[in-house]
Amino acid sequence: MIINNNFSEDFRLAQKICKELLAENKNAIVELYQGFQQMFVLFARKRLYSNDVDQAESVLSNFWVELLNAKAICSYKAKASLKSYLMKILVRRIIDDNRSFQRQNLKQTNIEDDEKSILLKEDTKPSAEEDILNRDQKRIMQEALLMLEEVSLKDADLIRMQLQGLNYQQMAERQSIKPQVSDNEISKMVNSIKKQFTRKRTGSLAKFKICMSRCLEKHSLSYADMLN
Repeated sequence: MIINNNFSEDFRLAQKICKELLAENKNAIVELYQGFQQMFVLFARKRLYSNDVDQAESVLSNFWVELLNAKAICSYKAKASLKSYLMKILVRRIIDDNRSFQRQNLKQTNIEDDEKSILLKEDTKPSAEEDILNRDQKRIMQEALLMLEEVSLKDADLIRMQLQGLNYQQMAERQSIKPQVSDNEISKMVNSIKKQFTRKRTGSLAKFKICMSRCLEKHSLSYADMLN
């Protein structure tokens, strides 16, 4: 196997940890934990949908436990840095957690809507048709975001932040994994996010529209239905 010289040290480290994990030495993972835990926690906090301050630590705890089975570490081929390789695995765990959160949040929203409809007076209660349409809108938006996550977590992040009402400056601040970022770095990130969000055909918004169209077609709805 040809090893990229830029990542040869990472490869040797991964192979060493792989052998120790296979020999049932679980402490072998500590070196990686100490090197990446703080960075990965900051990364996860900015991308998890849950507002629970402890959720990032929970996701990272499961992430490190998953690495103990040695399969992931032993599969490292040094095609990228070890940090990038591990971060890709973490991103999948973040996506799984976000899906779980969205499903639970949508379920809770539906329960709350049912409770509100019971308390509303008969003359102010929305029609059955309106109620179904509102539920369809929420479900399709969630489905489209999940579909976009499969293609690009970064684009899904930007769309979700936009739906939350964040501007490009706020998006850049949330995406930064550093505790402190200079105004110049933020300015560069803002420009990068703006280009990524608005780029024709390959930008975040363009990709999200494609996902929305597919979800609408799946449910036999149109954009006009979503705007009602």
